Formats: sequence, structure tokens, C-alpha cells
Amino acid sequence: MKKYLCILILALCASLLPVSPALADTVSWVRITQDNTRFYRNPTNMDADIMFELEKSYYLKVVSEQSYFYQVELMDNDNGFVKIYGYVKKTDVTPCDTVPELPLYPAVYVSVTGSNAILYSACSTASQPLCSVFYGQQLNYYGSMTVANSKWYFVKTGETFAYINSAYASAPLINPHPTPLPGEETPEPEPVEPNTDSEKTEQPSQSFDMQIALIILICIPAVIIVVILFIPTRSKPKSAVSEPYRNETAAANLPAPAPKEKKVRPRYFDDYL
Repeated sequence: MKKYLCILILALCASLLPVSPALADTVSWVRITQDNTRFYRNPTNMDADIMFELEKSYYLKVVSEQSYFYQVELMDNDNGFVKIYGYVKKTDVTPCDTVPELPLYPAVYVSVTGSNAILYSACSTASQPLCSVFYGQQLNYYGSMTVANSKWYFVKTGETFAYINSAYASAPLINPHPTPLPGEETPEPEPVEPNTDSEKTEQPSQSFDMQIALIILICIPAVIIVVILFIPTRSKPKSAVSEPYRNETAAANLPAPAPKEKKVRPRYFDDYL
């Protein structure tokens, strides 16, 4: 029983130990925050090890860390791209504490714009030619490099990594990463101005409706008054009895009608015979 109790106490103490500083300080991501950040074949500062310049504002995943360099991985094995490994100077990038928003790095293509374009092993036409590409062919783009005022693109076609002069390829269409760089403010959306035209059209229509309603409210009582004043009223039939004799008492005092006189038939001569 004491043995199990000791094991439990040791496990509890181990869980309460602080995290090792080496683990806490491990860098998982770095961001390209400076112009002309270079991607090296080896962790040296020699020009011969420079492969190309990386696109600013994007991210790289850290594989390991050395004195002055981070070993990083670039791209994913997708859509014709192949993941490659190289080095960046610690002074050229900024460590990140959180997982960055996708995309980590732009996966774009360049198109061949010239006929008989040649891919070279270095940023020089004096270097070894590797293969030729046809007009309109799409190449996987990784980065660019300027040498002797001439710009070159580091690209991949099939299984070949090589350089093509920018005079024979279209420029890559790359937008900044969605996450603003440190010190940059997120552009605020411009205030939308109210549609004054619609308001102007609505206001006259509303005032016109109000005028019609007001005219109706005024006209209806006026019409009623005119009808009451000017339509003739029906006159009652006059009674045969004059006004003073319309009640029963007055009717009793009416003078008796005069007796009718009998008509006397005229006598003729035959009546006396």
C-alpha cells in the first residue's frame, strides 16, 4: 500500500513541475516581415547558397533552429508543388506564437511567354541549361532573384527545379497575406454614402400622397355640407282644415254645414191638364 502511495505522490509532484524553458521557447512558425528575405540552401552567409528571395508577409514552418538560422519548410506536396527545405536568417524573420492563417505561402504559377525559353541551373545564361519549355506552359513558382539588374524566377516543371528569366515568363500574381503586418493598420472600409437619389424620389412621392389625403379629408365634409344645404326638403301635404282647427276641440266648434236645397222641377202646361 505504501508503494502505491509513493508512486501517486511522485506522479503528482511531476505534474506540478514547471515546463522546461527549452520547450517553452520552441518556435514553430516565422513570418517574412522584411523585403529581400533570402532562402538559403545551407546555413551560411555565402552568396553561392542563396536560392531565391521569399515573398513578404507570408509564413514558414520551422523544422529546427541553429545559431543564426532557422531551418524551414516551404510549400506543400499539392497541385504540382513539392515541399522543399532551406534556411532563413533569424534577423530576417519574426517568430509567431500562434498558428497563422492560411495560406502560409502563395501557391501561384507563371506562364511561359516566349518561344524556345530555356530553364537554367542558376540565375545566369552562362550556367548549365536544364531543359526548354514551350509557349504558354505553366510553371510552379517559388520565389524570385535579381542578379545584375536581371530578374529570375525559381520554378519547377515536372521533376526539375530551375531558373527562368522574367523576360520569358509572366509575372506572378501575388497579394499580401490576409493578416496585416506588425505596425500596419487594417484598412477600414469606406463609409457608404446614403443614396440621396432614392431619398429624393421617395420624399416627393410621400409628400404627394399626403397632399392627396389632405384634399380628400377637406372635400368630404364640404360635399356633405353642400348636400345638406342645397337639396330641397320634401313639403308635407297641406291639410283641408286650416291651422286653427286641426285639433279635436276646434273641430267641434266648426259651424254646421248648410242644408242642401231641394231642386224644384219646373212645371209645364201638361201638368195642369
